[in-house]
Amino acid sequence: MKIIFFSGLKGGTGKTTLSIYLCNYLHFHQNKNVCLVNFDNHRLLSLLAQQYHTPYPVIECKTEEYNDTFLNGFNYDFLVVDMPGMASIQRSLLMQWEKADAHILPYLSSSLDFYKLQLFFQLIQKQKLALRNTFLLPNKFNKQAGTVMRANLKQQSLFQQSFHLPYIINSSKIAAISFSPLNSTIMNYLRPTFITIMNKI
Repeated sequence: MKIIFFSGLKGGTGKTTLSIYLCNYLHFHQNKNVCLVNFDNHRLLSLLAQQYHTPYPVIECKTEEYNDTFLNGFNYDFLVVDMPGMASIQRSLLMQWEKADAHILPYLSSSLDFYKLQLFFQLIQKQKLALRNTFLLPNKFNKQAGTVMRANLKQQSLFQQSFHLPYIINSSKIAAISFSPLNSTIMNYLRPTFITIMNKI
C-alpha cells in the first residue's frame, strides 16, 4: 500500500481539493483501490461524501481521536491522507509521517506560505524524522510572484531535497469538488503532477 499525505502547516492551500482529485484520478483513471482519510475537524469531506455518494471509502478522524496504529488498519493500493493546516500536531500523528511514501505540500505565492513551508521542514528536523519524498506543489500560481518564490525555494537548503511539481493554475477554479472522473480540462492541468508523483513513489 502506498500512503500519500497532503501536508503543510497552513490552511487554504488546496490540500482537500487536490487530495480528492488525486483519489478520483487513481480510482477512475488508474483503476486503483483507494481510500481517502481526512483529519479536518470541520467534517467537510463527510458532508461531501454523503452528498455525492463517493465511489471509494472516505474516512474522517479527529486528531485527538487518533492513535499510533491508525494507519496499520488499512489495506488499499493507495491511502490518501488530507492533513489539517495547523502548527501544533499531536505527537502520535506526527510520528506516523515517516510511514508516508510521499508528502505533497501545496502552497500559494505568498510570504506567509513560504514561512509556513519553512516551519514544516524545521519541525521535521526538530523531530528528527526521515521523510521518504516531499513534493512542493505551487497552487493558485501567480506568474510573477510564483516564479520568484519557486526560485527562492530552490535556493533554500531546507527544500533542496524536495521535488518541485508542475504548478496548478488554481485548483479551486478548475471545477467544483466532486467524486467523479476528471474531465479533459482538469486532466490537462493535473495529469503531469499526478504522473510525476506516481513515478517517484
